[in-house]
Amino acid sequence: MTRDEYDPRVCFDDIYGVDPFYGVVTGAVPHGDPIHAARAIIHRARRRRLHSPTIVGDCDVDTTYSFVVGSLYEVLGDDAPPIDLPVYGELYKQFSEALPEPRVARIDDETSYAAFRAARGEKYLDSFAQRLSALEDAVAQHVADNHGAGRVAALEDALRQHIMECRCGGTSIPLPGVSNDLVQSWQDGGEILCTVRFSGPDGQMKMLTSGTPAERAVNEVVGCAIEEGVEPDELVQVAAPVAQVLGASCLAQQLLGVVQDVIDCSVGDAVTLTSATDPALAAAMMLIQRCQAGDWTALQDARRMSRDKSSKKLMKDAANLLARAQAMKAGMV
Repeated sequence: MTRDEYDPRVCFDDIYGVDPFYGVVTGAVPHGDPIHAARAIIHRARRRRLHSPTIVGDCDVDTTYSFVVGSLYEVLGDDAPPIDLPVYGELYKQFSEALPEPRVARIDDETSYAAFRAARGEKYLDSFAQRLSALEDAVAQHVADNHGAGRVAALEDALRQHIMECRCGGTSIPLPGVSNDLVQSWQDGGEILCTVRFSGPDGQMKMLTSGTPAERAVNEVVGCAIEEGVEPDELVQVAAPVAQVLGASCLAQQLLGVVQDVIDCSVGDAVTLTSATDPALAAAMMLIQRCQAGDWTALQDARRMSRDKSSKKLMKDAANLLARAQAMKAGMV
């Protein structure tokens, strides 16, 4: 999954409101159409994302209700790089946003996975009786006064949606081009989740599941929309479904990429997934490249960082790595 194999017109046919395969056949995407906005955002997201190797580590936490563990996230303290600098700070922000955030993933067999999905769906079951009661009342009123003003149909649709939420533990997110037998994605409240199925060393089916805050995916969509000049009204129409697909596809790509490592590690019930790329080091290397190109503001940032005790080693490591990389590119190593 190095790239997303789908056409936005197919993914977001409910937004477009016509035959989803029309655009695939004709290739026509009128300007100002919501599907134009979706395509522009997805294109920008592909260009912004960095596909970094993932490091798999041991973990011992309860991942039933959340995959976000605060201790895994970088906390900028006294020894952190000076991200308030204009050039370096912006580069650090770009790399941090483009790289997958640290997360926890759980490993299940069929029995434990069924229990996990059931636990995630409990809150939907708790409110199921209320939805059903509201539908019964509306039907009774409709029979009594011989008109429902659309309330019965609306409640029926809501009930069908709620039944799906109870079964899924949230709202299903289809990923075109990916088999549902292999990958399942859904949104549960403020979290986007993804499960990848694989065969373990003993031949038994295993499930690797992780999640990401939906807010992160929404922020990515908004950022890409701004860069692409998407109109606000178009963004409002496509933001939610595009964020779901982008968040789920990123998760699926990362999980599929670490399946073999999970098998080789013979780990327990949960693992940590962290990017092998250090955004601070990457930003420092890019800063030095800007200096080589004669960027005066970058030179000012680099001079300050080289004199600062907390970032002096970072700049030295970045300079050495960049020199090696440039030598390799020039065929000198």
